[in-house]
Amino acid sequence: MKRKILAAAVLIVMVVSVTSVFAAGCTDPEPEARDVTIELVNPYTGDAVQWLEEIAMPPAGTPLEYRVRDAETGEILTDDDIPENTVAGSCSLDLQRVYEGSHNGTVDETRYWPQERGKYSLMIYFDCRPRNPENPREFERKYHIASQDILFVIV
Repeated sequence: MKRKILAAAVLIVMVVSVTSVFAAGCTDPEPEARDVTIELVNPYTGDAVQWLEEIAMPPAGTPLEYRVRDAETGEILTDDDIPENTVAGSCSLDLQRVYEGSHNGTVDETRYWPQERGKYSLMIYFDCRPRNPENPREFERKYHIASQDILFVIV
């Protein structure tokens, strides 16, 4: 009788072990979060603004445009690429006027190009996690958090 119980226990352990191994191999692993690059778009050329680039003052009301790219593929992210969020909802902007090398002049309006000549710093912060994910415990980032500080001059 003891042999039958021992054999049954060994058989159960083997079945559970083999089933666990197969089940673990059948699930698709979650993809690793990817890196992104962030660019401020020149309103005249459509190219990425370079560090300390001089830009002619855009017309009043010209919106600041930026692009977020997948660093590996170079593709521009769209709202469809970000689960439960949007590109605009994932980014925050902080525009400051630079005086004598210090960032001490916060600009009230950060959605439009500045309308005064001078040097400016724009910090674009990207975080694709939504404020209230549907399932917070299981939410996995598709892209890493990133930020980009861009210094440019309005002439």
